[in-house]
Amino acid sequence: MNEFSPMFSSGTSADVPENTTTVLTVEANDKDGTASIEYSVSGGADRDLFQIDSDNGQLTFRAAPDYENPGDMGTNNMYEVVVTASDGENDVTQAITVTVMDVNDNVPTITSSAAAINLDENISYTGLLLEASDADDGSSITFVIGGTDSDDFTIESANESAGTAELHFVDGSNNYEDPQDGNTDRTYNITITANDGTNNSDPQNITITIADVNDAPVLADQTFNIVAADSNTGDVITQLNGTDQDATDDDSSLTYELRSRKNWVEIFRNMDDTGFGLRIKADNPKDAGGKSFNDVVIRVMDDGGAFSEATFTVNFN
Repeated sequence: MNEFSPMFSSGTSADVPENTTTVLTVEANDKDGTASIEYSVSGGADRDLFQIDSDNGQLTFRAAPDYENPGDMGTNNMYEVVVTASDGENDVTQAITVTVMDVNDNVPTITSSAAAINLDENISYTGLLLEASDADDGSSITFVIGGTDSDDFTIESANESAGTAELHFVDGSNNYEDPQDGNTDRTYNITITANDGTNNSDPQNITITIADVNDAPVLADQTFNIVAADSNTGDVITQLNGTDQDATDDDSSLTYELRSRKNWVEIFRNMDDTGFGLRIKADNPKDAGGKSFNDVVIRVMDDGGAFSEATFTVNFN
């Protein structure tokens, strides 16, 4: 005599990774020892998306679900299905909620444009904001530099959750006069790849060409010790040896200017026209200067108007 209804022993919920069909095995028991239990899908808002093996209770999706494109009635990746267990005379039902879990299965895509950039030398930030997106929920995106000249660049200001970062030169790499690219033609070739922790995007090619700018010439600060009593008008304190990264021949394109008002010193041009020097203009410069040391500020300027200044400290004994 079949007097007992089946009773479910399996759970009412299941978490399933996307792109798989297996859900869970439905199990029911019957106190009637000889009863044979048959399983079926009998209801639920998403019943048409499921199937069940009537003999062993294996519940599966008919087609693997996609987290990014939910197919459940509520479009929230929570699928509702009702299963029935029958012993031939008595039926029992159980509602099951199947939650589809996100899997990192999508490849990130770089959305910033491939670039061919012209950039002035000595500027660290290339001006290129890297951007990438990923269809997977909560993706964290990092950028990887590759290519011939990858060692000359670095990623800065990265926002992994937003999928953005800035491309910068490594300090000192962006110098027109001292190119660091592989073939020293001042054109840097790299690739950028976005990575979400599992998947890599297609690499994006970036070319950056460096343009020359007028660098200011430089003149080093110096200190001199002079015996004032032995100093005479016309005595040379030092030659002025400014340097300019942009110069192609010698210092003839550089000019020097005395920026501090000193009546005991002057700039002169060498008689052989090879450059400039600093010399004493008055006998006993200690008296002329009025103190035992004097700071002389000299400006060095190139033909393009770029300049810098240096301080020459002259100590009188």
